[in-house]
Amino acid sequence: MKLPLIIESWKKGSWFLARAPELDFISQGRTLEEARENLLEVISIQFEEMKDKGEFMLTEYVQKAMEIAHYEIIEEEGTYWGEIPNFQGVWSRAKNLEKCREELREALEEWITFRLKNNLEIPVIEGINLNIVGHVL
Repeated sequence: MKLPLIIESWKKGSWFLARAPELDFISQGRTLEEARENLLEVISIQFEEMKDKGEFMLTEYVQKAMEIAHYEIIEEEGTYWGEIPNFQGVWSRAKNLEKCREELREALEEWITFRLKNNLEIPVIEGINLNIVGHVL
């Protein structure tokens, strides 16, 4: 899964600042390019540290969420319904089970992206916590 990342940048005094609003990370540099490079380095380091500690595995998180998904056949419509418990608004409906699973995964990925962008809580699954708990300067 690719997570879209917006980088905002501006000049403040003699420094340039770069910020990733989805992650609420910010960095600075003497040039605009340096501020952006520093921000990307901070993000990379943060995600690597989280991965090394086992705190962040987006692929594993999505997989674990899909494992707890619940599916039903809606016989009168000839469709399948899928949802993930405790993930409000994450659901799908399709003509066959495979398509229902595929659409449910897409809905989950979009839901995660939205919640990260808006700093909304994301359920912890089997110790995997995607919530942003601090700020990096």
